[in-house]
Order: sequence, then C-alpha cells, then structure tokens
Amino acid sequence: MKLRWVFALLPVTLHATCAIAVWTPNSLVLGADSMERVVNPTDAGRAISDCKVQQVGNYYVLVSGLTRHPRTGFDTWGILAAAIQQSGSVFEAADRAVAEIEKGYAEVLRSARHNTDARFVHSLELNAPVFAIAGFEGGRPYLAHCSFDKVRGQWAWTKQFFPAAGGTPSSFTYLCEQRGVSMYKGGHPNWRRENPAKVVEGMIRMEARILPEEVGGPVSLVVIDRNGAHWKDRGVCR
Repeated sequence: MKLRWVFALLPVTLHATCAIAVWTPNSLVLGADSMERVVNPTDAGRAISDCKVQQVGNYYVLVSGLTRHPRTGFDTWGILAAAIQQSGSVFEAADRAVAEIEKGYAEVLRSARHNTDARFVHSLELNAPVFAIAGFEGGRPYLAHCSFDKVRGQWAWTKQFFPAAGGTPSSFTYLCEQRGVSMYKGGHPNWRRENPAKVVEGMIRMEARILPEEVGGPVSLVVIDRNGAHWKDRGVCR
C-alpha cells in the first residue's frame, strides 16, 4: 500500500502554456511561451522552462498539456516522434499520434482515478496533450491541430487539418486559454491583415500579462516556408 502511494506521488510534467499555430497558403508559424510545471497530487507544482517547439524529422511540432507521466510511461514527445517516423504525411502522422495518445492518456486517467482524488483527475483532463504538426510537402504547407475537448458533455479527441476543404486565406489555431488572445484581438482590429509572426508573438505576450501564473518565460517563434525554417526568436529552444 505504501509503495502504491509513492507511485501516486510521482510528478507529472504539464505545459502551462500559450502556444499558437498558423497556416497560410505560403507559410506556417509556430509560437509558444516556455513555462512548464512539474506537479503531483499534493502540491501546486514548480515552474521550469522548456522548449515547446521542436523539429521532429522533416516536421515541426508544437505541444501543450501533459508531456510526461512516469507511473504509466506516457511520453507525448516520444509518441509524436514515433508517429512521424512511421508516416508519410503531416495528416497521417497526426492520425497515428492521436490513436497512440488517446490510448496512453486513457491509461494515465485510469491510473489517476485509482491512485488520486477527483480534483487531480479533473486537472489532468484539463491538461490533456494538445499538439500541432506542421511541415511542407510537395512545396505546400500542411498543418494538423489535435486536441482533447468536451463535445456535448463528453471528452473526445478532435482534429483540424489545413488546408481544409473550401479554403481560407489563413487559419489561427490555439493550444491554450484565449483570454489574452481575445484582448489582443480587441486592441488590434486589423490583426488578420498583419504579419502572422508579429501577431502570434503579441498574442502570447498578452496572454502572459493576463495569466502570469500559467504563461511566461521567453517566447519561441519559428516561421516555416518552402525554403525551410526561419527562427524569429529561439527563446529556450536550441
């Protein structure tokens, strides 16, 4: 019994974050803060810094939510890397990753329900892994945004793929709360016509002002086009 309780207290790593991915017909923009929390069921956690925008194979990946759960061996980055290595496209990689994350995260939640209280389980549900995979294929940009959301009262995994049917000039997807994002939009009515990289940076910094306990640290920002990746600011990413 004592050993089981020790396992229950193993820390989990959560991205308390503001991360944003943008698709346009010619480029992709990925940006994120760098605040991360290591928590267990008995404390509020400690803040550390970590890179949330990483190159995996030929693609770039943006991650929010829980990244590591030692008790079950769940590792979001490891799942994404394996999915990309086994896939031939951004969309296929996203499908594979969602299938594995869904299975692994269900085990995380089962373990938490068995070993901790309902409040911590609810916290894990709210911090389920959210990710975006972005890259160029055949000279065109592709973006997959996958998240765990409540749909008609039930938690479910959802996927958005860009370019989407019907087509749009650009698409912003948010892997975070959007209080600061909404405030930024209110103060910049022409934000859709501005440089996407500048807008993403502004949204993240506004989110950090509104939610300093959850968002903060250096911003990492990369723009990807047919000529490769161009870092506007690496932040803590090296």
